[in-house]
Amino acid sequence: MSTTQLTEPYITEEEYILRERASEIKSEYYQGRVYAMAGGTPQHNEICGNAIRELGNELEAKPCTVYTSDQRIRVEATRLNTYPDVSVVCGEKHFAALDENTLINPILIVEVLSPSTANYDRTTKFDHYKNIPSFTDYLLIYATHVRVEHYVRQGENAWLQSVAIQRDAEISITNLGISLSVERLYRNLALPELDVLHNPTLET
Repeated sequence: MSTTQLTEPYITEEEYILRERASEIKSEYYQGRVYAMAGGTPQHNEICGNAIRELGNELEAKPCTVYTSDQRIRVEATRLNTYPDVSVVCGEKHFAALDENTLINPILIVEVLSPSTANYDRTTKFDHYKNIPSFTDYLLIYATHVRVEHYVRQGENAWLQSVAIQRDAEISITNLGISLSVERLYRNLALPELDVLHNPTLET
């Protein structure tokens, strides 16, 4: 989903939470500014649905919960409040002191990328997410072509990236003990497979 800064004065996080409870439109909050989140394209929404279905199936026997984009997450260290496309928490759920509905301990976050959000989700937003102690895995799924990036925490400041660009590939998420099929993530979508080695400008 894309975000647009709303033209209004600085508001506190407490004011933002109160507004979100009464609003039908989701907004992101950071450093006193509110950013309206636009809805996704049909392709974006289909991929989100596929990811939720596959994660739910794979985690059915595990003490994990899969959340849709309606679940707000707060990065405690930076005070970013946002709505990832998909998030997973395993074990005990922890919520923000300011709001009992805002999750603070996801282990996996999934963002579905569009041309307008790809750079933000891969850089700035990822930098925020890295401050979540429980967060170990980040999946970026492209909505314009077949490409899934998987980032796995290796240490305090180290992340290992793997990239799948073919439908017959599998994404192994060892921290959850599961594997996801790229074909199933793109189920019913006729998107191209692109050879980024020969088309480097198509990576993002």
